Amino acid sequence: MNIAQIEGAFNAPNENGTHLKPAFSCSYACTSVTTSLGLRRHTITTQNRTLYHSFFAEVLNMDDQPDFVAVDGNFSIQFYADDAECDAVIEKALRYGA
Repeated sequence: MNIAQIEGAFNAPNENGTHLKPAFSCSYACTSVTTSLGLRRHTITTQNRTLYHSFFAEVLNMDDQPDFVAVDGNFSIQFYADDAECDAVIEKALRYGA
């Protein structure tokens, strides 16, 4: 099941090559880029602490060393995964943690 189809949002690269994920009621944003080594790096950002913890828990199930930052009420998690794995992280976090 594609999250973009569920919410009617778009899920396509923009002019900078950033892959945009749908943002549910602007509660989070996810950007994805392809590194020079061909890996997909995803960054999920939210201002909702509960949602951040849910995302972090789901990311830890697939990446044992994600990068994370909390600054001025903005929480970000950066991890490496393919697009389907990233969609699964978002879907599970929204379903079980938010």
